[in-house]
Amino acid sequence: MTKRLLAGLLFCLALFGAVLPALAQAGRVDRIDRVDWDNGADPLVKLEKAGWKIVQDGVLRRQTKPNETETFVFGVEGFTWKLRELKRQMAILQGELRSHPTPEIRRAIASHRQAIASTLETIERARTAEASGETIAPKTDCTVSFSYNATASYKTDREGTWADASADFNSTPSCSFSGEVYAYAFAKTTVGGAPTTATVTDGPRSGANVNAAADANRNGGEPCESYAFASVTSNNLNPSSYSVSQSNELCSEPELEIVTRNCPVCTTYADGSECCEDCDCRTMGVQCTETYCPAPNCTHNCPAN
Repeated sequence: MTKRLLAGLLFCLALFGAVLPALAQAGRVDRIDRVDWDNGADPLVKLEKAGWKIVQDGVLRRQTKPNETETFVFGVEGFTWKLRELKRQMAILQGELRSHPTPEIRRAIASHRQAIASTLETIERARTAEASGETIAPKTDCTVSFSYNATASYKTDREGTWADASADFNSTPSCSFSGEVYAYAFAKTTVGGAPTTATVTDGPRSGANVNAAADANRNGGEPCESYAFASVTSNNLNPSSYSVSQSNELCSEPELEIVTRNCPVCTTYADGSECCEDCDCRTMGVQCTETYCPAPNCTHNCPAN
């Protein structure tokens, strides 16, 4: 990452909140990752410890859950990346429209076109800012809060799949800039040999205090898929954006293999000593019919558990 773009990253983090995305709502995973700007610690080190990785100039990503990806972008390079992602999603929607056209897919495509147009405008704003070298210093009384969430999974009470996404942006009047939010949810199952889908979008919507939410679900059997995407963008002179997506290809909870294991597992050596090791089958990704495992009892020089 060039020094110029590194400086841009640190500026965007300082302006878009020294606290990275926080989702503290009930039932959602708390994503608070604090970047301490007062103790002199390198914020990039903090970001890397929190799982963020630099993908290219202007793009950081991380994965904290299976099939879930968070992305932070800034500058021309970053928003160009985001534009490609939106166009990839658009291609999928257009494919669904050709296969089985529905009014809701048409509405989703219209919303996605708006999100793409808005991102093109943001790229031009970022290009102008980079060319001029202008910045907006964060005001001491400027407070920005934002959150985003995307979840896609299978249903637990019947066969089917669901997805939901939400994004919120709030800033105090003293900040003098707005944010943009966008949420997109898609669910697809098979009923009577034919696919059935639900596609819901909300936004993009801009303002000092805005939110967006989308929820899609379908009952049915295989093949199943669901996808959720949420994005929140700071529309100041030096724009930056967070987004998260999650995908699912299951219709119901997968059955676990049931195995029987003897606990503990003991090895007897030629000198008569033995080493007994715990076996917690849950860590092996299978359901174990034996749940009681005594503590290890090693009388031999064997590897530690």
